[in-house]
Amino acid sequence: MATRYRFGLEEYERLFRGVRDVELLGGEVYRMGPIGPKHAWSVARLNRIFTEALGDRAVVWPQNPICIPPHSEP
Repeated sequence: MATRYRFGLEEYERLFRGVRDVELLGGEVYRMGPIGPKHAWSVARLNRIFTEALGDRAVVWPQNPICIPPHSEP
């Protein structure tokens, strides 16, 4: 029986540095598909809503990676 390997953040960043269209979710590496028009529109709209609502109280950071230790970097 095969066992799935779970990557940690440091190992993922070292091994997949410069590799496009991949994300680490729960210790597993996933290839991400291209962003389509509906997705792009939704992100733009939500970005505007959150930026207007939050003003200077927060930084709206769409489409950028975020580290969620110990096994995710979507």
